Amino acid sequence: MSKLLAAYNALVFSAKLSCRHPFLFIPKLIVALLYGYELMFSVGLIQKVYLLISSGAGLVGYSNFSPILSDAVLLLLITLATFFLDIIFSGIYPSMVEQAIKGKICFSKSIAPVRKKIWKIILAGILSAVFVGVASLIFSLALVSFNFDEFSWVVSLAVGFAFIFLLYFLFPTVVFGDKGVKDSFKLTLKESFSNKRVVFLYSIIPFFVSVVKFVIAFYIAVPGFLLLFWVLVLVTGFIYTLHAVSNQVLYSVIYLNKSKKTRSKKVSKKIN
Repeated sequence: MSKLLAAYNALVFSAKLSCRHPFLFIPKLIVALLYGYELMFSVGLIQKVYLLISSGAGLVGYSNFSPILSDAVLLLLITLATFFLDIIFSGIYPSMVEQAIKGKICFSKSIAPVRKKIWKIILAGILSAVFVGVASLIFSLALVSFNFDEFSWVVSLAVGFAFIFLLYFLFPTVVFGDKGVKDSFKLTLKESFSNKRVVFLYSIIPFFVSVVKFVIAFYIAVPGFLLLFWVLVLVTGFIYTLHAVSNQVLYSVIYLNKSKKTRSKKVSKKIN
């Protein structure tokens, strides 16, 4: 069977598995709603700063910025809380999917393997975010220095997608592997490149929806766009659930298959 056909079968299997176990949608929907609120908050904050600076009021003194600074601190706290919650949920998904494949999800049992590796999972998530941020900053500064700053946002999006692609198998590798964080990064890079077509297809759809949601967030003052924004937030939650489920399914089929583990063979039979 070709890799693309196997990827298609894995995607169909992941969709059916998610529908049979609706609980799989809950963590990503919670995170999607939090990110949606966070995005609305941040866009509103950007617009406030822009209006204040363009009106010239910002020249009067820092007192004009005090409400904005309070909102910025609140936004930072919400962002950090959502970020760590997202990391923990991402670490739990591989175990939840394994249980769903067996027939029943027990959330407390899903947490058990994650609890043992919680700091490794958090460290992997933080490092991923740092790599994306540093790479985006370096490329953006390089473009600005060559007077191509209008393309910096495009580069930031490209860098973000590149890391989604490169680190596609990171959390299953950390949760079920017996390697350290450094070796887990190396292994997930190797598997992403080895299965580049499949990983690209699985990564591009959720990334595209997130970008569209971000653009629409700047037009939420229009009632129709506000409704569309929240619809896309929910759609993002469903798509990222499918992304997380198929991530573990592909990991079982592609990686564990190489190590000839029994669990992988059982998953392969169910998919095919």
